[in-house]
Amino acid sequence: MTEHPRHTPEQVLRGLSLPRRAGYAVAGLAGLAGAAMLTALWATEPAALPARTRLAFAALIAIGLAWAAFAAWALARRPLFAVDRLVAAALAVGFSTLSTAGTVAVALARGSTADVLVAAGVGLTLIVISTVMLARARTYRAVLLARRRELGGREMLPIGPLALAMRHRGGGRIAIAALIVGAALVAGLVLLLR
Repeated sequence: MTEHPRHTPEQVLRGLSLPRRAGYAVAGLAGLAGAAMLTALWATEPAALPARTRLAFAALIAIGLAWAAFAAWALARRPLFAVDRLVAAALAVGFSTLSTAGTVAVALARGSTADVLVAAGVGLTLIVISTVMLARARTYRAVLLARRRELGGREMLPIGPLALAMRHRGGGRIAIAALIVGAALVAGLVLLLR
């Protein structure tokens, strides 16, 4: 038996739920796939593209790579206290604003009034949704940090009898742990043989 647990409280808190990990993996793969597809499309163009098209391709490739980098960071680091939600929402606000500006500019240059209104309407909807997500992420993070401050002064109690036995400071730690494990095995056998 060791004096220190294998996982620190920080490591335990850093665990991401399976749906969140899957979401990050999908977002990262989608960003990477989009960036790769646009890069391949740009590289295989037979003639030189106009400057505005190159700028749009470069911006979309950067957006895809940024989502892929964010997903890799979130999966590797598993940030604490909803920092990942805050970063994702901030990226969504920034990229939806950039996309809206680009589509409205294209609609102004080439489209009719209806095209401008549609581009602005869809873009503003995306900006509002991502801004609401950012506000919710900030609120959630504030709640988590407030809980952390509340619990900061107290020592976290171990959970379960085995954890209590492992924290016992006397010389009989192993004996207490063996007694608890033995009692659990006997109870399991009794339930199994019933």
